[in-house]
Amino acid sequence: MSKTGSKIAANGVHLFTGSGLVLAIIAMYNYADKNNLHIACILLLLTTIIDAADGTLARKFRVKEFAPNVDGALLDNIIDFLTYAFIPAYFIMSTGIMDKMPAIIASSIIVLVSGYQFCQTNAKTDDHYFVGFPSYWNITFIFLYWLQLGSLISFLIIILLAVSVFIPVRYIYPSRTKPLMIPSLIITIPWGLVFLYTLIFEFSQPSKWFMYYSLFTIVYYYAASLYLNFKYKLMRQK
Repeated sequence: MSKTGSKIAANGVHLFTGSGLVLAIIAMYNYADKNNLHIACILLLLTTIIDAADGTLARKFRVKEFAPNVDGALLDNIIDFLTYAFIPAYFIMSTGIMDKMPAIIASSIIVLVSGYQFCQTNAKTDDHYFVGFPSYWNITFIFLYWLQLGSLISFLIIILLAVSVFIPVRYIYPSRTKPLMIPSLIITIPWGLVFLYTLIFEFSQPSKWFMYYSLFTIVYYYAASLYLNFKYKLMRQK
């Protein structure tokens, strides 16, 4: 590819990343103006697909070399904060899954701890782990909405996850953390596809088997992360 072509491709990757902002504001519009939470959640899921793909594209098309004037990592963090934390916190505040005051408190805590986390220079390690709970507030909201656990339990789950942001446990990044990558992908990729299907076609009433499958995936994610943390600490002690 010519140098001009490489520059166009690199800037195209930044534009692809930035499209997450467009989806984010359309998601807000669909809920705030149209009261269509279903479409809003689908659009948020699309932003996570963009987020999962843009890093690979950035490395493939060498954006740091051919589009160095745009800080792709900063752009990615801005979009991630909006789509993983701010908009889900707004949904938690406004969809009625909790009483008004607990919802306001929980949503405020989410944006504060997420703002703290996204500003941390060590939020991701060089060997591709997240440090502290990795702000999966979008998925947290969707499951709290589906499960309708009541105000107190939902509030306590959010507080527990918010506290875990400050606990320096290394959480796996399924597509990039090399240890356990194969089992992680075997478990998480099919789950992601079923989650996408459920979000699109069964949003009003997810199947029980999917909820059990999700519980298994969550247990695996935490167990794998804790296991690799244990191994990491043992290696550092030697």
